[in-house]
Amino acid sequence: PLPASQEPEVSGDPVRFFTQHLRDKFNRALEAERARGGSGGRDPAGLAGVDATIEARVEGVGRWYLDIEAGRMSVREDPRHAPFLTLAHDAEAFAALERAAGASAMGFVGAVAGLGGELRLTRERVDALRAVDGCVDVTLRGEGGFSLRAHFGASPMPEAPDCRIAIDAEVAEQLRAGALEVEDAFLSGRVDIEGDVQKAMQLALAVLSAD
Repeated sequence: PLPASQEPEVSGDPVRFFTQHLRDKFNRALEAERARGGSGGRDPAGLAGVDATIEARVEGVGRWYLDIEAGRMSVREDPRHAPFLTLAHDAEAFAALERAAGASAMGFVGAVAGLGGELRLTRERVDALRAVDGCVDVTLRGEGGFSLRAHFGASPMPEAPDCRIAIDAEVAEQLRAGALEVEDAFLSGRVDIEGDVQKAMQLALAVLSAD
């Protein structure tokens, strides 16, 4: 177990997570990036150039629009932008995803993507993800697993996904630890893909685009 000071912060509550926890972590990450950029407040990661919206749906619990304006996140009932990413899952999947996210500002989305850390939302990456315009069902198999649907692009979420991606918990742990690269996992067949493989690879390339 991690020391108490290093234990991941988890809410156990999807309402609190999406309306407070994720927003506050995201905004603190922006301020930290600016501080590292020097006294002039330069934003080396390009976070301040992001104007976008993420939609989060938890079945039976609620729906939230996470609006990002000039790099800062707020939670709104009505989005300022057509969401470039919509996440949909049930409350049971939320618990597993939050554990995977830990204390990372965008670790929740990074966990969906199978990254070792958080998915940094620069303007270039948001544009790349929006251009995917596809829907994927993601399943993590094994203990602590989950299933969810992620839709990329401004079009409405379709009834059926373009593809389904399944990954074993052991492989996911290697990805999170940095012991396995995402592209290597795809190319070596350690990630199972059904449906539109090209769409899945397009998504992987967008995730892997430079910060």
